[in-house]
Amino acid sequence: MPANPQRGSTVLMAMLMLVIGMLILSGLQRQLEAQMLQDRDEQRALEDFNLASSALKWGLTLEWRIDDDGWQCQSAGVDALRACLRLNAGGRIGLLRGERLVTGVARPAAFYYRVVPALVNERPIIQPIAGGWLDVCPVAGAQNCGPAE
Repeated sequence: MPANPQRGSTVLMAMLMLVIGMLILSGLQRQLEAQMLQDRDEQRALEDFNLASSALKWGLTLEWRIDDDGWQCQSAGVDALRACLRLNAGGRIGLLRGERLVTGVARPAAFYYRVVPALVNERPIIQPIAGGWLDVCPVAGAQNCGPAE
């Protein structure tokens, strides 16, 4: 009985379709993994943004020494939040920094308020200047933008 050439080409075509399908699935798997990494990084960035914003707002509620022109910092251990204040030499204006401290990250997410000190009912407080919210340090020099670690 002669061999059927069509039968061999059918098997070859089926094998070819299986190989193409596996290549497509492999490519889709790589795309999915890359998207999952990107989503995780984006989620972490949003979390850092929100916690740094929380630290900044929390810093406005704290009591600060308004006669000190160096960096003063207070921390909340729950989410590694830290708020730091530095008043200028005259004590008329200051810079409040809110940040989320992350282990192993050289530059934590940080935001700034320009603030003015005030006394309310004999209690020293700081008040943000209108339009004073910043996501970059407004002064030159790294030593002026945050406390030394």
